Amino acid sequence: ELIADFLEKHPEMDILIHSYPENVIPEMLNVSAIDVAFTFDNKGSKYTSSVLVRRRDKAFCCMSGSKYINIAADGSTIPISALPKGKLPFFFEADSVNFIDNIWQLMREHGIDLEVRGVLHTPDEIKQAVSLDLGLGMVSKSGCFSNQRIRYFDIEQIKYSVNLYLIFNMSQAENPYINEFINFVKNNIAKRINPKLQMYAVYTSDDPNCPKHAFYG
Repeated sequence: ELIADFLEKHPEMDILIHSYPENVIPEMLNVSAIDVAFTFDNKGSKYTSSVLVRRRDKAFCCMSGSKYINIAADGSTIPISALPKGKLPFFFEADSVNFIDNIWQLMREHGIDLEVRGVLHTPDEIKQAVSLDLGLGMVSKSGCFSNQRIRYFDIEQIKYSVNLYLIFNMSQAENPYINEFINFVKNNIAKRINPKLQMYAVYTSDDPNCPKHAFYG
């Protein structure tokens, strides 16, 4: 959404968007193969700098009257001990995959066998699965839009958040075009409460090194 807004204000600029594994991004920045990157982890090094763009707190969600768990209302905080014992189907957002092992271990300590049913890409996909009562979900709180059928809650012993960073090569920041973009992001961070746009990566082949990307409202 930041890139889309930036291009709206600066239509003369040309931004090429690519997707890469997070572990290669620091080196690509260091050798100036890319100029700036968004990542969920701070991948800064001695050659780069980073800006915290947004902290996305995570929440759990279930169907109202779910066969898996019943809670009183949105915003409830419940202990793990209140969850039903046995198998508990679960859906995660893609940016939460690093949490799976930790949550699984905590659940098993309380007699709950976490069954990961899927790793999905957007809050809406998670909510769709949950609204069909296929299991519980874990989504960013910024994605918890009002839905009478779905309840959002916290588990007392499980608190997680994901930080989104903008990182950039410090030498490239002297470039006026790149510097304009960095300053735009810094100045617009506080205004971002809920996303206005969803961004999807559209691949023309199975080769992730040759993607085509597009914005969809």
